[in-house]
Amino acid sequence: MDVPRTLGPFLRRQFTAPATALAALLILGALTLFYGIVPFFHHNFSVAEWAWDAWNPKNDYEHARLIPLAILFLVWRARKPLAACPLRPAALGLIPVVFGILCFIAAVRTLQPRVALFGLPFVLFGGVLYLWGWPAARKVAFPFALIFFTIPVPGLTQATNGLQLLASKVAYTLSSVLGADVVQSGNNLASSSDAWGFNVSEGCSGIRSLMALTLVAAVYGYLTQKKLWKGLVLFAASVPIAIIANALRVTTIILIAESGHPELAGGIYHDWSGFLFFPLGLAGLILLDKALNPTGIIVRKQTTRAGGQKGDESLVSDH
Repeated sequence: MDVPRTLGPFLRRQFTAPATALAALLILGALTLFYGIVPFFHHNFSVAEWAWDAWNPKNDYEHARLIPLAILFLVWRARKPLAACPLRPAALGLIPVVFGILCFIAAVRTLQPRVALFGLPFVLFGGVLYLWGWPAARKVAFPFALIFFTIPVPGLTQATNGLQLLASKVAYTLSSVLGADVVQSGNNLASSSDAWGFNVSEGCSGIRSLMALTLVAAVYGYLTQKKLWKGLVLFAASVPIAIIANALRVTTIILIAESGHPELAGGIYHDWSGFLFFPLGLAGLILLDKALNPTGIIVRKQTTRAGGQKGDESLVSDH
């Protein structure tokens, strides 16, 4: 089978078979109708309307509104590799499609749109697998998996007590080492002279930066790492990196307050310091990437030159 050079001929060839074209149209039409139009859920929302409404600062999910754009970008970025994929339709693709449909039915019966959103990646991946085959399905598996990051976890903010306490303990320890006279009581941090006092609330637990950084780490690892285990290491490391960055942020708030500026620490600096320390988490991922993929390593490799002489070393890059 010839390998198409562009997506246009690729798609046209795929849809020359009437049954395949009909199946593709049915899948796309069903997704548009049931996920985007029909109001099955609360407040007469469709799945898409419910998700957009749930992606709000109150749920710490406002970053999810950018994920559909990221998915489209990653699929667009893979357009040339997709065009080079041979057509090998696989009937096994119907299995994830059916599973996704069952998730949607369960969501409607239980009024749980999260379950419908959970089933969407299976429908998309299974549809590509059924119509195009494994080579194409592998190219879009990761972009479709990002949909899981858009599913709001119920009660997430209320479940951050552990992160709050951890941030409080680390900030207390670091600020004490740096000379601040601080008293800790649970999630409360205060000056021993009662000049100021702060409570590390749910919003200061670092859950927002944690969720955002794990998403960035997943995409960064996918785009930069040639080996799966390295991408998984980056993704796993994003959790402690985000926690450390947030603890440092809380520490700086304490130090600014202890220096005689509690209004600044608890006001404008508190509100904007998250934008200062999130790049610190990104820097941590980049440094880890450099550690996983050292460059400029001198490897001694002997080569035979004219006259029987042996050569010396060469510079190679291991990524």
